[in-house]
Amino acid sequence: MAAHHTRERMAPGQSWSAVYAPALDPLPDPHPTSALALVAGVRVCATVLPWRGCADWYPYVRSGQGKTEYAVDAVVAAGPTIWGGDWNTSFAPGGYAESKSSRARVQSAVDRLLLTVATEQSLSQADDDCSIDHVAVPQAWHIHAVARVRSGRLSDHDAYVVEAMPRAL
Repeated sequence: MAAHHTRERMAPGQSWSAVYAPALDPLPDPHPTSALALVAGVRVCATVLPWRGCADWYPYVRSGQGKTEYAVDAVVAAGPTIWGGDWNTSFAPGGYAESKSSRARVQSAVDRLLLTVATEQSLSQADDDCSIDHVAVPQAWHIHAVARVRSGRLSDHDAYVVEAMPRAL
């Protein structure tokens, strides 16, 4: 697999996010925690969004903008066709989110990009809330399947696989 990791590091040896595919062309990171690549002609972005209690020294803050606003606006400006990652936002009413305003900001970005969150109803690793990890695909695409791959002790997040493709004309 080819990989494009964020240039910025979360910690030594750890990327914020990455895109993996059999072949890809790396594109400039739209935000320090977002990796963007061209995969078979499709712009794919992986992002880690802020979470409750993340420190101000994380690469989320920009003068005049909140942490989520800065990260999300950068992704929207990059215009990905597929956007996924650890968004730290459940879309379930009362579910986990950095804040109500951050959830609204993420939903607005999804709408502006004309995407649908395929994993919106997927369960979290603990099965006690909807997932905070997501994959969004174009609204015009048909979603064939959404599956959760349990990570066990490997990670505090499960993986989510979405099988989707453009609708036949």
